[in-house]
Amino acid sequence: MFDTLKSVTKPIFRKMLCSGESNTNSSRLPVSCIIADGILSFPIDIGDELGIPVIHFRTIGACCFWAYFRIPDIIEAGKGDMDRLITSVPDMETFLRCRDLPSYCRVSDLADPNLQLAADETRQSPRARALVLNTLARESVSESGSSYCNFERFIEDIRLMRQGAK
Repeated sequence: MFDTLKSVTKPIFRKMLCSGESNTNSSRLPVSCIIADGILSFPIDIGDELGIPVIHFRTIGACCFWAYFRIPDIIEAGKGDMDRLITSVPDMETFLRCRDLPSYCRVSDLADPNLQLAADETRQSPRARALVLNTLARESVSESGSSYCNFERFIEDIRLMRQGAK
């Protein structure tokens, strides 16, 4: 499904941005920012081509994002007891258990297509200008992830930003 989404949607999205179709009313300004679902990396490619910053929006929380980012390390750590702690994810060594992961993270084959999709697309997130996560507070994972994810700004909670703008 995601391969089809990319192959069909990417050229249409590029054409829409290049041709101004998203700007049907002449009084509107051109697109200056793209907010894209974080599981889709192709908007980053298009944003880079056109010089438009892209913000990734993920509905998952910071801990889940960090676990997805580290999927290859989790798989390499091997299978075992579902209550076993996964110590290969920095800053989550004391609480992340095998049973806390989605079933596709518990496979033993790194070539599993669902696993590859989640890992590959999540690892593209550092290319985005910013990342919006479903979280109420800045998690320690954002600091430990900083060597992997150099985001200009970590947006903690959209509601807090909205309150500050009033």
